[in-house]
This record gives sequence, C-alpha cells and structure tokens, in this order.
Amino acid sequence: MGTIGTTGTTGTIGTAGTIGTTGTTGTIGTAGTIGTAGTAATTAHSRPLIYRNEKYGFTIVFPRWWKPYLAAEDNIRGTPEEASLSFLFRYKGRTYGPVFTLMISNRTGQAWQRYYADSPVVYLSQHNGLTYGYVVSGEIPSEFLKPNRLSYDYRRYGRPIRILRKLVSQTPKVVNTLHFNSPPKNMCLACRSQVARRTRNQTRSSRKCSRNRT
Repeated sequence: MGTIGTTGTTGTIGTAGTIGTTGTTGTIGTAGTIGTAGTAATTAHSRPLIYRNEKYGFTIVFPRWWKPYLAAEDNIRGTPEEASLSFLFRYKGRTYGPVFTLMISNRTGQAWQRYYADSPVVYLSQHNGLTYGYVVSGEIPSEFLKPNRLSYDYRRYGRPIRILRKLVSQTPKVVNTLHFNSPPKNMCLACRSQVARRTRNQTRSSRKCSRNRT
C-alpha cells in the first residue's frame, strides 16, 4: 500500500443530498477498467491512471496517487433515465462508499435541468443523446464512527478521513477530464449515422460562429 503526501485539513466533506426517485435498479452494463497511460518518456510514478468505459465510449484521467485508494464499481446501475457509476474509496484492502458517482441520463437540456434542479448533481457534458453529471460524497463513512455512533473517531481513522477529503476536493478537476472516444456500443447503425451527421452540423455551426466573431 503506497503512501501519499500531505493531505487536506480536517473538516466536513459537505452536505449530502438526495438525487431524486429512480425506477427499479438493475445492471445496465459492465463498467470499464482502470489502467496506466503514458509515453515511453514518462516514468511509472508520473503516469496518470485512465479509466476506460467501452460501453459508453469515454475515459476519465485520475492522478497517479489515487491508485491505492480507488475502486470502480463493476456495473453501471439504474435505469436509462438515471444510471450511475460509483468510484469507491478504498483503504488498506477495504472498500467504503463512493468518492464520487457519475450520473448518466437520457434526459437532455431543460428536461435534465428540471429533474436535477433540487439535487447536488453537477452537470458535466452532453454526448450522443446522453447527459453526464456527477455528485461527490457528502458524508464520511459510518465505519469511521466511534463505538457510540455519535461522532467520528479521528484518533483512530484520522488518516483515511484526510485522504478521502483530499480525493473529494480533487474530484471536480478529475471529472472535467471526461473525454468521449466513440458512440456507445449498444447504438444501432442508423443512430450512429445520425450522431455523425449531427456532429458534422455542429462543427459547421461552430466554424460559422468563429468566422462571425472574427
């Protein structure tokens, strides 16, 4: 188990909130894998970790030091309206609750905004008819409570609590590395051609706008 540098100061992680009512939960698809990326010029210690999700065709880049403390869920769960993929906190071989959860929904535009208006979910991106957002952990795991269950045992669990807080604080920067490589695997050929056409039209529009600005 590796160590990290100085962690953040103690304090609360933030206020937890509800996301909204979902349908029946179930497995939507297999989640991706986490691997190491880098060129021959980079060292093993400096290479970032890249999470790849083949089903939805995206990657997320994590700082190298996250590796001992990160575990991705095996499956994307939920419904097409609200699917979720959690990246869990791991410490000394034990897995706890999520550092953050990626939310994937077929709601777009104002429909998405209305649905998540009163939730802590933060908008990330819209791609191929799906909207991506995320929500960070709002609470320290209950496993770190004292036996009386009334307060946290900072003397015994101070280090993992500080590490978790640092992970949470870096999450906004991490999730903004979300990058799309290809259309989702379950997309039919007709839908793929529609997506390609829409992408070409968006590219033309952005070029026109850039010409207007100049």
